[in-house]
Formats: sequence, C-alpha cells, structure tokens
Amino acid sequence: MKTFNPTAERSARAVQAWQILVGKAMNRQTVTYEGLSRLMYGKEAAGVLAGILGHIALYCEDNDIPPLTTLVVEKGPGKPGYGIPVDPTRIDEERETSINMTGTTSTHLPRRI
Repeated sequence: MKTFNPTAERSARAVQAWQILVGKAMNRQTVTYEGLSRLMYGKEAAGVLAGILGHIALYCEDNDIPPLTTLVVEKGPGKPGYGIPVDPTRIDEERETSINMTGTTSTHLPRRI
C-alpha cells in the first residue's frame, strides 16, 4: 500500500486531505482541524493545514465545486476557520451542497490539486 510521504508537497497532501473530506462528506460528517491533522499525520500538526486546505479551496472554486473545506471546523464553534472562502451566513447551505454532491464530481480524485 502506498502511503503519503510526511515531507510531501502541499499539493500532494491536498490529494490526501481531499480523500478524507470526500469520505467525511459521504458520511455527512465534519472534522476538526486537529482531527484532520491526526488522520493525515498521526499526530497534531498545528499550522500545516492552511496551505493544504488552500489548495483544495482554490481547486473547488476553479472547478465550480462546492467547497469541501467547509467540512473542516474549529473545535469550539464548529465553523470553518479564518480564511476559508465561504460566506459565514451561508455556511450551512454550502456544507450541505458539499455533502450532497459527493456522488458526482468530488469523488473523482484529482491527481494534483
């Protein structure tokens, strides 16, 4: 089984995060930043997800895909962190759109994000 190199480029790590987020969407779940870092790195990896999630956010925006990054939330308030390109007044709608479309475009794994 191929694994992700811990020192891989952000675009390669974005593909890994994409797979996790599509799985979460298919199960109608969110994941905290801490939880995502644990799934990706096996430990808390504070500060490394911004660039990785940025790749996904831009990919979604460029391809007219609902933002999967809305599924990644802060521990306390359960909302996406600062800098996630989503209108805070539409967060629930955006998240629902991301969840509902996982049977189509989002399940086709991009080679590079």
